[in-house]
Amino acid sequence: MISDFSEVMYFDEDKFTQYYSVISDEGNIDWKTIQKTKGSNMGTGTKLINANKGSTYTYEGELKKSILKLAQKFEEAINSNDYFVDFSEMSDRDPNYLTKDMIIKFESDLLLPKEFESILLLSDTREYGEKKLVEDFDDESLKMFGHMLKIKEPKTPYTFEIKDRIGVLKLEEKNYIHKEEFEEFEDDNFTIIGKVINPKNNQKKEYFDPMKDFFQMSRAVRRMIITENNNEYPEGLRKLYMNEDYLMLQPIIILH
Repeated sequence: MISDFSEVMYFDEDKFTQYYSVISDEGNIDWKTIQKTKGSNMGTGTKLINANKGSTYTYEGELKKSILKLAQKFEEAINSNDYFVDFSEMSDRDPNYLTKDMIIKFESDLLLPKEFESILLLSDTREYGEKKLVEDFDDESLKMFGHMLKIKEPKTPYTFEIKDRIGVLKLEEKNYIHKEEFEEFEDDNFTIIGKVINPKNNQKKEYFDPMKDFFQMSRAVRRMIITENNNEYPEGLRKLYMNEDYLMLQPIIILH
């Protein structure tokens, strides 16, 4: 079970809400906040009485839900579901026989692929758009690509292992709770809850496309760049592949 003293590092609220509404009887609830309002006895308004003057006040506010409590509630709700496998509890299940859409929980370190480090370097330089991709384009094209290359919600790939079974997941920038701490703990084990997207992706299928996943370029832009580069992906922006078949996971919650 998830410890009361675990720290949530990553939380995909959209996926959590979607899956929780399916496995529980509580429907599609906005777990982020609960609004207190004035009203009848059934309302959630809080009344405070001034003892000296006998005055009554009703205060409105937001009751923040603990993300850790939500993670525990999710685990509790799905624990008896046939589509849930908890590898952190010494499960005898073989990860090679997982099926699509199963929810799994396991412990593993998360490793940033070495091939991705050069991509991070590219994203850190403002000269990237001009020198790496569009050095032969005219001024108008440079302006267009400068606009298109503004990264809003990049994804970052990480690899993991479940009983020697290699897997890959992609983390979205918007879902980090404590990103700096997460990066500091990269060499540690995390508790991960996620949904199986593909239990056995072929090694010939890329697990990460930097131009699509990280720089968020549209298909039309990617084609244009490849065409301008003699129908090849630019150096440093090529698709990433594994050396063996791998499990593809949609992360929902990551704790440390």
